[in-house]
Amino acid sequence: MDLERDIEEKLINRLTQGVSQWTRRDDIKTVSQLWDNFFKILSKNNKAQLHDQPLTENEKNTIRTQITKPNFYQAAKFMVGANRQVKFHLKREDSTVPDADLIILDNTNIAGGTSVYEVVHQIQLARKFELDQDRRSDVTLLINGLPMIHIELKKPSESIIKAILLSILGLILFLAGGVMLFVHPVFGVLSGLMSAYVAFTLMDLPVYRN
Repeated sequence: MDLERDIEEKLINRLTQGVSQWTRRDDIKTVSQLWDNFFKILSKNNKAQLHDQPLTENEKNTIRTQITKPNFYQAAKFMVGANRQVKFHLKREDSTVPDADLIILDNTNIAGGTSVYEVVHQIQLARKFELDQDRRSDVTLLINGLPMIHIELKKPSESIIKAILLSILGLILFLAGGVMLFVHPVFGVLSGLMSAYVAFTLMDLPVYRN
């Protein structure tokens, strides 16, 4: 196992072992599986609103289109929500079924509510252009299936600034691969010796900390 993979394993173990809300999901490796996981959680958390009528493929496409935002500002604005809840109003394809106000994120009861915390790693990112290289994300933290934090892992000998730039590139590739935009775009970098993160505000200005 190379050094970066060793750091990756230690990080995931630290997040998921012992008294932890985070669950390791080694079965999720593709963008398609990320979306399937998101809709599974969304449906489970909104059984009453869905009136026992599963989401149709057209309804999933509607939700997918609406929550995939073109930039950090729009994503953060959408995910602010109201009364600490992020909802999506869905008009059902079957007109005999009532519209549904689906809860995507519920910040009113983070620890003991219905929120699902998961860790995925080495997600295969789709190529945007034919000449692009195949790429994989290092570690990504999901809340209710939404990618919240991307963590880039680098060897101690590598530049932390270079790693941050690669982390931001990771987000761009996530978007190119059809993944929903990070709710609060945060990019962490771990090298084994030091760490840093970059967070984007509602003004689309990066905030750097180490």
